[in-house]
Amino acid sequence: MNKALLVDFGATHIKSVIYDIVTEQYSDFRKVDAPPNTSKVLGEFVVSQERLTEIFKDICESHQFHEYGAIFISSQMHGFVVTDKNNKPLTDYISWQDQRGPIVKLDEFREITGMKSRIGLPVYNLYHMVNTQKSFNQKIKVMTLPDLLANISGKSENITHNSMLASTGFYDVNQEQISPHISDLFQCDLMFNDGTPNIEIAGYYNDIPIYTGVGDLQSATYGAVNADFDSILVNIGTGSQVSRISETKKTPSGIEYRPYIGDNHLHTVTHIPAGRALRAYLNLFSELGFDCWEKMRHYTHEEIVNSTLEIDFAIFESAAGYADGGSIRGVRENNFNIDNILTSLIGSLAQQYVKYIDKFDCNNDLNWVILSGGIPRNIPALSTLMTTYAQKSCIMHCSAIDETLHGLSKIARNYAA
Repeated sequence: MNKALLVDFGATHIKSVIYDIVTEQYSDFRKVDAPPNTSKVLGEFVVSQERLTEIFKDICESHQFHEYGAIFISSQMHGFVVTDKNNKPLTDYISWQDQRGPIVKLDEFREITGMKSRIGLPVYNLYHMVNTQKSFNQKIKVMTLPDLLANISGKSENITHNSMLASTGFYDVNQEQISPHISDLFQCDLMFNDGTPNIEIAGYYNDIPIYTGVGDLQSATYGAVNADFDSILVNIGTGSQVSRISETKKTPSGIEYRPYIGDNHLHTVTHIPAGRALRAYLNLFSELGFDCWEKMRHYTHEEIVNSTLEIDFAIFESAAGYADGGSIRGVRENNFNIDNILTSLIGSLAQQYVKYIDKFDCNNDLNWVILSGGIPRNIPALSTLMTTYAQKSCIMHCSAIDETLHGLSKIARNYAA
């Protein structure tokens, strides 16, 4: 097998590319918009599972003339589909942006899952659906998006990479299995695919193997340029994370744990508000027909540093640092204009990462900030801003190919049969 199809299912875009494992060259890069929210209910974010599988099938078919021999997937996390025991979907895809389920008090949740308890996790949304709405009265299965895609031809091996299984909120990171302490709270029989730390065949598209899909955070980190133990990785997209690769599971205070790829581990802070919140602030200008992104691309470092508004990005409940919605502070008689608003948005976005970086740097052993994601590519000044605010050298990923796809190419080189 010389060529592989790499596919990243993001919250905003779905990207694909052909990767030649022998020459390490990319070709035929494509990007399509992710399907929209179909729910009209406030707080819900539901995506058609049929449309997701149709897009995946279209990608597989459109790249077929390259004669690729394997498919590797990375995916947005903290979403799920409910199926029957035979993998037949009973619901559409419920996104990480869905906030229908209130937080349920679960003793030792953080110790078990490695995650902070927050609205939007599948465990809470499903608890609301099962125990409150009585939506299901049979044995049901919780599947991640890669699980759904691996079953595209009805040939699922019923396995899930631990990076995706952990994102459901049911996974015990210490025992490396579904936690009965959590699943036993549900008034129905729950099933899951078997978890695996390995990259192995999870299903097939026709006869082409589809390997276990990994979380987009893990894939982006794995594909980040020069990532090492002395680096902090700041990924800024629709959502954002600050992460560090570690040789141990034990995390510093206030830092979450995630399964990673290979023998190492991932320490992280997730749900930091970024593109999703930025779009909300820019919505007024968009309705007026104003192209904010074109202006933001061209603001200089000095213009942004000299902006005078303080903007809180934590506008949705599952966001890190959420209190009671976002805010704009420091408005004066002569400073509430488009340029100051936009430069302040960029500056405030960058500054919010400093406190998280400092949490990871308790031993003063971090030397580099590695900046990645779609927002830095659209706002080049973020690189120098991060250097200024974090007081560390910053490297920005400059390839037209996303870090998630770079991570998948590295997986293909290291793990393809």
